[in-house]
Amino acid sequence: MGTTIENLCHIQPNIKVLAQKEAVETWAPYYDRVVALFLETVENDWPCRNYPDGWQEACQGSARRVHRNSEAGTRFAASPSAARAIFAQLRELLARVAADPASLNGREVGPHSTHSTAVC
Repeated sequence: MGTTIENLCHIQPNIKVLAQKEAVETWAPYYDRVVALFLETVENDWPCRNYPDGWQEACQGSARRVHRNSEAGTRFAASPSAARAIFAQLRELLARVAADPASLNGREVGPHSTHSTAVC
């Protein structure tokens, strides 16, 4: 019995599993929230056409929560702030449109856009 407990104490956690757990528990809900905020603006299949009451405040609140978690750092998962990460691109677009809705061009918000940072 003592050997079994000792052996169990020496098992190292699987870093890949911990990274996946962190990504799912920490970052996936924020990604979902950013996408949901964009979906709230869809009108006639185009995002960024309708801004419900309180939308900009919701964007700012989400941005603050993501920023706080980003500052805390990730322990295992790759940073969702990497410039090429889709999440980082969506957050940047959301910040721009929340500050100035006219700042995004048609290519950035077009529903059939082939641009890498297209919202939809």
